[in-house]
Amino acid sequence: MSLTACLESHAVGELVRAKGIMVDVPHSSPVRDALQLMRMHGISALPVWAPPNEWVGAGGSSIMVTDSSSSSGSSGGASEGIEASSSPGASAGKARRQYIGMVSVLDVLMHFAQSTSRDDPSWALDVPISMLIGHCLEGLSCWTLPFHLSVLDSLEPMSKGVHRVLLPLPSADRPPSGPIVPITTSSATHGGFSRGLLTTGSAPAYTILNQVDLIKFMLAEAQAETGGQHHHHHHKATSSSSSSSAGQHEGAGAKSLAELLQLSVKEAGAVHGTVFAVPASMKVLDAIRCMQQASVAAVAVLEPTADDKLDDPMLVFGQGRCLVGTLSASDLRACSELAALTALPRLTVGDFLATLSVAQDVGISAAFSPYAPPPALATLASNSPASSPARMCEARSMVPITCREHSRLGAVMSQAIAGRVHRVWVVADDSSGILVGVVTLSDILRCIREHAEGER
Repeated sequence: MSLTACLESHAVGELVRAKGIMVDVPHSSPVRDALQLMRMHGISALPVWAPPNEWVGAGGSSIMVTDSSSSSGSSGGASEGIEASSSPGASAGKARRQYIGMVSVLDVLMHFAQSTSRDDPSWALDVPISMLIGHCLEGLSCWTLPFHLSVLDSLEPMSKGVHRVLLPLPSADRPPSGPIVPITTSSATHGGFSRGLLTTGSAPAYTILNQVDLIKFMLAEAQAETGGQHHHHHHKATSSSSSSSAGQHEGAGAKSLAELLQLSVKEAGAVHGTVFAVPASMKVLDAIRCMQQASVAAVAVLEPTADDKLDDPMLVFGQGRCLVGTLSASDLRACSELAALTALPRLTVGDFLATLSVAQDVGISAAFSPYAPPPALATLASNSPASSPARMCEARSMVPITCREHSRLGAVMSQAIAGRVHRVWVVADDSSGILVGVVTLSDILRCIREHAEGER
């Protein structure tokens, strides 16, 4: 089956059947409770709800949760993929909740960066979660997709900065049946996207569709396509790459998803050359503020050098320097406890990551205790000088997930899923750890979409 046919023949609703109703949080919940929910469920974002019609949804959205026995619809009706009631003449049920926005760990990170000048940092954990909506650009909009939208049509927004969307779940009396919804460029557009994104809808329940769901689907489909013919496909992909001309996507000749995933990340066009980074010796709060200013959710952590300007902290380009770790927004979920939040001003990035590693064994409060100098336990530095925060990053489980330019696209996707990360750093072929680039989930979805559209 061709790549385009594969992606057009599956609906996004198929990807979330086993996920169940999403975890959400009321607008009045404190940041502390929202962070604990994220940690408990291993998620990095939460939809925020409020009583219907009392708030203006992010980006003017109006996404409602109705009584389970009610009909579901949107401003565009069933043709836009949110199904109408199966009972003729049924009246619309009462709206119980309105989603007013999405708060991610990045929003919380930005909130912390603005809050640490106060004498008592605990106040940052006690403010209502609704105050954090919109700290990052993605939180300014709340999107939903039709349940029967094709996977191919979902790739446009999900490869251009939309990391997660709400997906209406059909209720028990309205099973998930119906054709895949074709979305054309004549559809209403939102935020520059033209394929199915909606800001208005209602349903008895919603779930989250995110980039990870799409990556898992691609891997499963490629495996199903390959079956017992793995070596045959591997040979074809290798032959294709060796006959390609320089300066082009050598994967342009891929005929199926399985063949595309057999190409290297460089051949497939998935490597992003710009890498934002910070030295391990930078204060973690300075790094957070730099990430906020650049609106990035993660940065590479580099081996410190004498040329690093710590008195004027800023993000640097990481290409050509030695990678020792990753600082991501999800790391800040650990700061749901006051001990971690209080410790942030005195920690470097290297100290912070090393302490997080120790916290896996001794707990967050003990690891971040002010009575234990960073990195909290002397055993962490048993094999390296305490003055080397870069080497501390290498201790225990904080080793960054990396690949090479010749690594197969499918293998890198599997690395990201197994490591629960949204980016895999591309390093040099030798063992130096020198950064070459990065492969993000957005980059992977973009290159799959471009290859599919190239078939049309």
